[in-house]
Amino acid sequence: MKPIKEDEKKVLGIIALVFGGIALVTSWMPFINNASAVLAIIAFILGVIAFFINLKRKKLLSLISIMIAVISFIIVLVTQASYVATIDNALGKNDKPTSQSEKDSSSISSSSESKKTYKVGDKITFKGKVEYTITSVEWTDERNEIEDNQPKKVLKVTYNVKNLSDDDYVIGSDFELYANGTKMESYPNDNTFETISAGRSYSGATEHFAVNSDKDLELEIKPYLSFKGTPAIIPLES
Repeated sequence: MKPIKEDEKKVLGIIALVFGGIALVTSWMPFINNASAVLAIIAFILGVIAFFINLKRKKLLSLISIMIAVISFIIVLVTQASYVATIDNALGKNDKPTSQSEKDSSSISSSSESKKTYKVGDKITFKGKVEYTITSVEWTDERNEIEDNQPKKVLKVTYNVKNLSDDDYVIGSDFELYANGTKMESYPNDNTFETISAGRSYSGATEHFAVNSDKDLELEIKPYLSFKGTPAIIPLES
């Protein structure tokens, strides 16, 4: 078996250094840094092999490649965690409501049986995004004559909104109504669909729902475009 030549021993360290360098340069790039992590692992393995092959010689290249590989892999982990947190925040995954009780003024009574539920009149705040106050929830006889499928009942929700974010906020897609666990459809009455500027408020917004079963009514509130956040739930009793 022929011994490994001096130049051949250096090549392994050089390859490890090249892989580690590419991994380091691309380690901060979203999606691409998945490949960077693989390159960093390969560079680390090659660097370790080069280190042991050159035990009796200079090990500068192998040591540098190992350090670069480790640094690159750490940067990948840190940046990916940061990107995930940013995406989750943008999608509203961390949106959790808090409330401050105010006067209950509803023609339909509300109940709050657990810490995760709220009642009509509470200020429901999604930190850094929006604050809602449901001022009234009532049955209405008002109907849209153009609507072909008329429900048994129509529920009218009136509320106030304050934009707590630094951007414009769209109101009108914040509420969902469930009856006995089944989602009720929005009813095309005079529903509010507006945009409010940062720090501004809107009072007297309305949303209507077509209700064919009034058992176990629950109103869910979640900020606009908040796909993964925790909704505020307001149980209602007819």
